[in-house]
Amino acid sequence: MRTKFKEFSKTLLRRYRIKDWIHLTGFFLLGYSLNNLKNLNIQVFILEILTVCLSLAYAFSFNEIFEHHRSPDEALRILLFSAIPLLLTIFILPFTPSAFQLPISIFLLLSTMYSFPRFGLKSIPFVSTLLNTVCFSLLFLSGSGFNLTLSSSIFLSLCCSFQLVSQLIHEMEDLEVDRKYGVKTTAVFLGIKRCRDICVIVLILCILQSLSLTFLSKSHYSFLFITLPSSLLSVYFLLKLPEVTPKRLRKDFRLFGIIVGFLFLLHNFLAV
Repeated sequence: MRTKFKEFSKTLLRRYRIKDWIHLTGFFLLGYSLNNLKNLNIQVFILEILTVCLSLAYAFSFNEIFEHHRSPDEALRILLFSAIPLLLTIFILPFTPSAFQLPISIFLLLSTMYSFPRFGLKSIPFVSTLLNTVCFSLLFLSGSGFNLTLSSSIFLSLCCSFQLVSQLIHEMEDLEVDRKYGVKTTAVFLGIKRCRDICVIVLILCILQSLSLTFLSKSHYSFLFITLPSSLLSVYFLLKLPEVTPKRLRKDFRLFGIIVGFLFLLHNFLAV
């Protein structure tokens, strides 16, 4: 009995990529902490965070069908696993505010279009990479709403820029696997060297965006909790990009990204 439960738990962890929820739900939390902390409704918040997790579970599980649609048995398993969180999301969504429903609905639609077998956007260079960034910006907007100030918009752009670097590193790591399945990602199309060059440009933009927040933000904590960690993270990976393997880059970027994300979150709490 215990063995079966362990196997089932491992299957859920793998299919739904639950370990990735830690940093990706951070987009929602960062957006939420910008505009909604003063009017926190705990019941609504629980429904929203649950919906975000279910939406991620659907997106991650359905994503596998792009590579495995030629295997009927595996494709059926993927559809069954992805249908559960999708149906639960659709059931819960009407009980959440309309400002939350719109970005989550778009997220679900784009996730489906991204991974749809044969015709999915996953295999279109640049489009697939940018779509990943847009999808996670929608999680941010599901928390913050669309009524953003200039500094909040730059903050969102900064978060998305880091996510773009993360996605490119992910594509560089999976380059050989994507080639095997005929998935023409940006990394497959351009090669690792040019992807590294794009990462360099985006990381420099991250530094500039974080510096601008020091002058635009009304918060006294923006330099300490946004500009400084963003700049240190960017400079560190600017130095590491030419010499470290994509696998190690991805592992380090995820770890340091989570730390920086917590500092961003702390800033938003202090700025309330």
